[in-house]
Amino acid sequence: HTSYAIVAVLAAFMGGLALGNAWLGRTADKLRRPLAFYGWLEIIIGVYALAFPDIFRLAYGAYTGAATGAAAGSASLLAMKFLVALFTLIIPTVLMGGTLPVLTRMVTRSLGELQNRVSTLYFVNSIGAVFGVGLAEFWLIPDTGLPGTLTYGAAINLAVGALALF
Repeated sequence: HTSYAIVAVLAAFMGGLALGNAWLGRTADKLRRPLAFYGWLEIIIGVYALAFPDIFRLAYGAYTGAATGAAAGSASLLAMKFLVALFTLIIPTVLMGGTLPVLTRMVTRSLGELQNRVSTLYFVNSIGAVFGVGLAEFWLIPDTGLPGTLTYGAAINLAVGALALF
């Protein structure tokens, strides 16, 4: 819970989004069924969210075991925090980073449509993020705690993924 840990989590999160955008963006251009691919991205993100408590428990155990001999505030401790953040966040953030390019591929047929469609998708995505954070912060976390909130978020991902597939 230090500022360095927050920076490590933020760097891993944003790095994963960027990597997913670059990697899956190239993949999106080759897709014949981008909506189905998007559905699978959402489903995998939801499944990962459900498994996250166990994944975090393993990562935290490895971190505390490795950090026992490290001096507080040391570079090695900071590196370990970053690696834990990277390890626990890289899969879902890469997948999340790929959702916008895949949806863009789905709704555009030509380069002329690209600017307007991408800006609309980005707007809708941003509004959804703001709404989701507000809902989680002011209602779900106080009402159901972090595990319940995580379950609700995973259920939303799974439902969106299923809708996209079917």
